[in-house]
Amino acid sequence: MMSFYVIIAFAAANSDLEEARKGTTPVLAMFCSKSNTLCADHLVGAFAKVADRRDDVALVALSAYKDRKLASKLGVHQVPAFKWWPVASDQPEPFYFVHYAGDYADTLDTLIDAKLRAHDEL
Repeated sequence: MMSFYVIIAFAAANSDLEEARKGTTPVLAMFCSKSNTLCADHLVGAFAKVADRRDDVALVALSAYKDRKLASKLGVHQVPAFKWWPVASDQPEPFYFVHYAGDYADTLDTLIDAKLRAHDEL
């Protein structure tokens, strides 16, 4: 099972992101806010479910409020926002979260699978 760097109170920090990026798997970072209903009611729990099911990606949930400097540096201006780092990359790529219906964790799994396939094809 992959390490999961999120705590429901968004206690993960920039250092957790840096540690995850030193690993051998891609990293998906989610910037959220406890005051955002989508984040608080759906995405944090979905991230935890996905972390339990996957070992091919490191997941890091960060507070857009507590980690304002990092969020600003990465161009995060609203939440939820996602950033994807391929293995050994210093620059994040966009990760577009599009959810129509069903379980949020299943949507994240599908989008992660698509991102991993895109890099495998290169």
